[in-house]
Amino acid sequence: SPLTDLYNRRKMDELLNIEISRVKRNHGQFSLILCDIDHFKQVNDTYGHEAGDQVICAVSNILRTSLRQQDFVARWGGEEFLIALPETDTTQAKIVAEKIRRLSENHTVNTKTESIRFTLTFGIYVFDGSKEIKECIICADKALYEGKQTGRNKVVSFHDIGD
Repeated sequence: SPLTDLYNRRKMDELLNIEISRVKRNHGQFSLILCDIDHFKQVNDTYGHEAGDQVICAVSNILRTSLRQQDFVARWGGEEFLIALPETDTTQAKIVAEKIRRLSENHTVNTKTESIRFTLTFGIYVFDGSKEIKECIICADKALYEGKQTGRNKVVSFHDIGD
């Protein structure tokens, strides 16, 4: 995606498929983190779309600089990002998400006229080959939704909320 310099959905699908093959070969796992900018519509409505774009760029930069060489991240929806962490369990994924959450919470986007603060909510699910990838992303999304429902600006693992 030109705005964010992150992978788009199609490229992400390709990379996920490579990772899925690796998991199935090595009986490994990888973590999926779905994250979403809280109250993003409000940012756009209050400060305009250009400011909204700046927030998306800020999040993209935080994501890119917080992840390891082997991790990959895509802009998944409008204000939604999908991160894949190879060979990473829930505990480690929570640590990564928490680090990104804190960095975001402490970041300010300065436009010509405004200082904009923002937060992110995260949903985590571990892919271990027992479910299809689409279903795993849905589980990460359910965890994300739980985080939104219970106050935002937090990290929720699907494994903690159950089915």
